[in-house]
Amino acid sequence: MIKCERREQLQSQIDEIMLTGVKYKDAVHVACAVYARCIYFITTDTRLLKYKSSVIKLINPINFTQLEE
Repeated sequence: MIKCERREQLQSQIDEIMLTGVKYKDAVHVACAVYARCIYFITTDTRLLKYKSSVIKLINPINFTQLEE
């Protein structure tokens, strides 16, 4: 659950992400990662990996491991 004071800050980002077909809960997770200034969002969800962003890179664990080697 998102605290009320952060919900307003995140809602527009969540809505923008959902316009690309990402489901609500996934959009919340990605928006929170963007808010936290994460560089990577690591997931095995193949549908979510299709979301492209200029702010955060969505990547699967195997590719992330290879990237960091």
